[in-house]
Amino acid sequence: GSLGDYPTHLRRANEQLAGFESLTAPTPTATTGLERTILLSGARGLTGPERQDALDQVSTQVTSSTAEVLAPLQQFVTLTSRSGKIPLNLENRLPYPVVVHVVLESVKLEFPSGNVIPVELEAATTTRVDVEVTTRASGAFPLKVSVQSPDGTLDVASTEFTVRSTAISGAGLVLSIGAGVESTS
Repeated sequence: GSLGDYPTHLRRANEQLAGFESLTAPTPTATTGLERTILLSGARGLTGPERQDALDQVSTQVTSSTAEVLAPLQQFVTLTSRSGKIPLNLENRLPYPVVVHVVLESVKLEFPSGNVIPVELEAATTTRVDVEVTTRASGAFPLKVSVQSPDGTLDVASTEFTVRSTAISGAGLVLSIGAGVESTS
């Protein structure tokens, strides 16, 4: 008989499992039960709804586990020079370590160490990640932070910083000094 949407749902469950396996690489046994559930979802004796229930269990487990990795709520940071470090505290509430990629995005910031930072988060702890940045301009602008599985298939957490830079660029400093000299003469 027809398998209906089962192949599509199976492919999605396998993608989620692969993402979760890349996340839990330090603890490979964390995904053992999920692999078994996916395999059992293809048993001949199961009905379509029973297959879907099995795959839904995998999705629910992956979602509830990744929800235990937290990024801080929106934060505000002030930089007083063109380069600096922005502290990012990531919390892993899981009883095992995980590996994540912190993906950074901003129009007005450059990331000397790259915009993707691999981080291992120890079990049941908060890890501080110092993000090196260089500003392209002064003013206030957003920094989007996404926490993903290393293979990029799972979005684990996200947050946004408002970065305020009070640094004056070299050209801005010259213009400011020039304007000051002009006004005194």
